[in-house]
Amino acid sequence: MALQIRRGTDTQRQALSGPNTPIAGELLYNTDNKKLYIGDGTTTGGTSIGYFGSVAVSGQSTIRSTGVNEALTIVAGANISLITDANTGTLTIAAAPQELTNGSLRLFQNNITSLNSNEDINIDPAGTGKVNVTGNLTATTLTGTLTGNVTGIVTGSAGSSLVGNVTGNVTGNVTGNVTGSAGSVTNGVYTTDTGTVTNTMLAGSIANAKLLNSSLTIGSTAISLGSAGTTISGLTSLTSTTLNSTNLTVTNEFTNQRIRIKDNLIIGLSSNENIDIDFNGSGLLNVIGGIQSKGLSIFGAGIGGESGSGQLVVTTQSTTLSPVVVFTAHDTASYNGGTTFTRARGGLLTPSIVQNGDVLHNIVFNGYNGSTTLGSSSITASVDGTATSSSMPGKLTFSIAGVGSGILPKLTVSSTAVTSTVPISTGSLQLFQNNLTGLNSNEDIVIAPSGTGGVKIDKVAAPTATTTASSIGYLGMPVSTVTGTGTLTLADAGKHIYITTTGQTITIPAASSVAYPIGTTITFIAGPSATTATIAIATDTLRLAGGTSTGSRTLAANGMATAVKVSGTSSAGVWYINGTGIT
Repeated sequence: MALQIRRGTDTQRQALSGPNTPIAGELLYNTDNKKLYIGDGTTTGGTSIGYFGSVAVSGQSTIRSTGVNEALTIVAGANISLITDANTGTLTIAAAPQELTNGSLRLFQNNITSLNSNEDINIDPAGTGKVNVTGNLTATTLTGTLTGNVTGIVTGSAGSSLVGNVTGNVTGNVTGNVTGSAGSVTNGVYTTDTGTVTNTMLAGSIANAKLLNSSLTIGSTAISLGSAGTTISGLTSLTSTTLNSTNLTVTNEFTNQRIRIKDNLIIGLSSNENIDIDFNGSGLLNVIGGIQSKGLSIFGAGIGGESGSGQLVVTTQSTTLSPVVVFTAHDTASYNGGTTFTRARGGLLTPSIVQNGDVLHNIVFNGYNGSTTLGSSSITASVDGTATSSSMPGKLTFSIAGVGSGILPKLTVSSTAVTSTVPISTGSLQLFQNNLTGLNSNEDIVIAPSGTGGVKIDKVAAPTATTTASSIGYLGMPVSTVTGTGTLTLADAGKHIYITTTGQTITIPAASSVAYPIGTTITFIAGPSATTATIAIATDTLRLAGGTSTGSRTLAANGMATAVKVSGTSSAGVWYINGTGIT
């Protein structure tokens, strides 16, 4: 296999691409930088053959590759380690741990060691410099002045002065005075420089035997420090922001200048001031027995009811006694009192005007179903209009739960109307939507105006498939919309057909398509210009009265005839027709 070699400038090499890309193993010599490149069949201009032409060392002579020695040898010096990795082609040069000595001290890693027995190690900063120690300082003996803040644990004996703040634990003997905000200790007796001992100063316990006064006298009762007293005698007054006790028994009276508790009475001491019972969170006032009050206000959490939601719950197991009884006695016929439900927008202390549609209150009736309570019915009062300074338009909604359904509105009473979504029954009559229905079979519905009053019906509905001859009809004979050739409809029953032009045919439809009730009457009138008008019958029978002739009839101009249905409600209908000008 032949070896292919090319030579040229670097610009010529970089132009070798596409079909001219150096093949795998092909060598290229760059005459510009005197380097060799090798082709791989895909890389434009081939890839450089990696090697160092020289190795430069700062401050030293440059080592050049002569082609005679192909290896660069690196020799580790003192305290230097060399680690090579043939897999990654790396060389790691690391410094070995060293120690520094001056004949008296040895410094190695994080230790400073004296080389001369019994010789001190002195650290002497120049000028105003200081030695800062961060962490724990452990010493058998600390001699001299320690100035500054010490954070950590000081263990050992401090034989001279410690000036500054100590944060942490001091373990060992302290000889001398400790000055500052902590006070001083002399022969085991602690004396503060301010005369006050705080919990911060005494971070621990001091035995009673070490105290000059080991008990506290309250009233006439002495209580040893650290013990609990259950009975305190001899108190004439007690002033406290907070009084905490699981069981507190006060003999005779208890007062806090606002209220007085004596026996079973709570008496207000300030004129016209309320007595508030204010609970924390969801706490409740449970009263076992009855409540008798001249006035009772229920608020939520917060004195005065400025927050929270108040609730009055009355429970009983009696089947004869009423849980809530309101008794009123007075000698006047009029009465403006009663049970009042009031609603406002805003807050209890800052109420604002209610809006149209606002629910004022609900009275809800619930029943227990074995696991929980469900609503059965309710009465809802709401605002029905714009509230003003002189009026509050209202509306009552009565809601009932049906079988398998929740509470739904059934009856609404407002200032303008009473509406119902269910039939309203009196036992004999039922009113629902636009229907008034008798509930008792064969019983008439009687409308009996008083005196000279009458029953006025402004408009009678058009006949329907259920209309009979005994249904309420027209007081007159309205005109039909049919005036020319066409087929009559059920709406034409009881009306007259006025024909104004000649040659028109009016058809009475078959009973199978329009089921006119028995007794239906329709009148036909031909005007002066209707010289020939035909009254036709579809498939039923139209008989001319006074004879046996049947079929279509001709009505002359200015003629008038009336047809009456006598049989065949839905099929085989029979009509009789008679009049003037009919043939």
